[in-house]
Amino acid sequence: MTDFLSHKARDLVKGFNWLILEMDVAQWGVVASVIVIIGFLALRTQR
Repeated sequence: MTDFLSHKARDLVKGFNWLILEMDVAQWGVVASVIVIIGFLALRTQR
């Protein structure tokens, strides 16, 4: 069972690394701006 889990985890990490490499800089810019906007809105609603 532990072998199966470690195998799944390895596949997941491999897929995640592939996703990071496949993403363009422009896509990362969009993701970063969305995170910044969400953070800004969260800070405004807290006050």
